[in-house]
Amino acid sequence: ALTRDAGLESDAAISPNGKFLSYSSQNKGGNILFIKNIARGIVTQVSDNAGDASSASWSVDSANLIYLYNNGSVCQIKRVYLSNNEISKEEVIHNCPISSYGRVAYSHDNTQIIYSEKQTGKQPYLLYTLDIQSGYKQKLNQPTTFNAGHIFFDLHPSEDKVLLSTPDEQQWHAFYLLDLKESTFAYLFKKDEYICCAIFDHAGNKIVVMGPYPNESLVEMDFTGNNITKILNSTHLISSVSRINNSTDYIYSGSQLNFDISFYDEKLKTSVVIIDSSVV
Repeated sequence: ALTRDAGLESDAAISPNGKFLSYSSQNKGGNILFIKNIARGIVTQVSDNAGDASSASWSVDSANLIYLYNNGSVCQIKRVYLSNNEISKEEVIHNCPISSYGRVAYSHDNTQIIYSEKQTGKQPYLLYTLDIQSGYKQKLNQPTTFNAGHIFFDLHPSEDKVLLSTPDEQQWHAFYLLDLKESTFAYLFKKDEYICCAIFDHAGNKIVVMGPYPNESLVEMDFTGNNITKILNSTHLISSVSRINNSTDYIYSGSQLNFDISFYDEKLKTSVVIIDSSVV
């Protein structure tokens, strides 16, 4: 195990250079963002204890990361710069509506962010892009929203496309492909299953998602929802899957009575716990 925090860990992401692990750890109801130097074992607390920090996304050069922060009085997307395991600079790049608990990710060239946001407590989440330098905000062309709207998405590993997994009018889980350059979207398929937070595989031509209830597996499928292959079978719950920047592996949160973060080696077909929560 890389850490043994007392909270529930989630939103794990390994920096593109493979040197750092970012993750959120629950503490007294809120999530605190941490960064760990994997080789040296040094853990740095990024966010304060008063708010909720989630959805960290690394820059391509691993020099900074962005994350979503809420504390009841503000909602902000922040950017943090690192130097020798210390925070050298922190800035707010977007002020979102209070209590908008969406997701955020860098674009491939780090000049833009892609994020989900709601305007009020009753309105659904929608997807937007924001040019960091100019502050220009644009709502994406996206499907009609149902329930909470469009919260979870994943940016294609190399193309300017977004995979959206969202509830439809039947309360099924629907999958869409959004093209950022063409400003278009295409319906892929839907499933009558409790699954969440689908991502692209490393090649970008398949979908990786938790398996059906009880969500103790990882599966991949094509863009029609067919040709399903189980890539990991476990004895614990699986959530919050993301790619590791090595063209092969994935990282996810695993839990039974607690929440752990595990590393999945595609070549060896094995899963190893790297953050082991002590919550019972």
